[in-house]
Amino acid sequence: MQFEVKLTGILSLGVWSADSSPIHGTIVKPLLYAPNHQHFFNMRIDIGIDGMQNRVYQCDIVADDDDCDKNPFCNAFHLESTLLSTEAAAKANLCLETGRTWKFASSTARNALGKYSAGQCCTLNKQHLTGTDITLT
Repeated sequence: MQFEVKLTGILSLGVWSADSSPIHGTIVKPLLYAPNHQHFFNMRIDIGIDGMQNRVYQCDIVADDDDCDKNPFCNAFHLESTLLSTEAAAKANLCLETGRTWKFASSTARNALGKYSAGQCCTLNKQHLTGTDITLT
């Protein structure tokens, strides 16, 4: 599954004086500037991996402890999967530091390797929100 958004390219414009440059935008023509801005696209995904009995996991890449016996070169890491059992537990922000993704897995059907059938939701072109610190509540 792939989700694609295409924008029109029509600029939102503002008037700007000729004797200075805007800090929060770009001059596109004398006396006109295009303000900096961000776009946010959200969607609801109803997942059915081999049926409707599914679980959702938040997956983060976590560095292992600096243990000379188990991690002598201090470069080991692992994937930490957290079961999101309620909607309240599923409230989260992107976490660029851990490469956060979400895994959707069947709780009943297994694949040829004996693992639960699953799919992963990854976000591309990750970027922090600009402005004040925004958290989901």
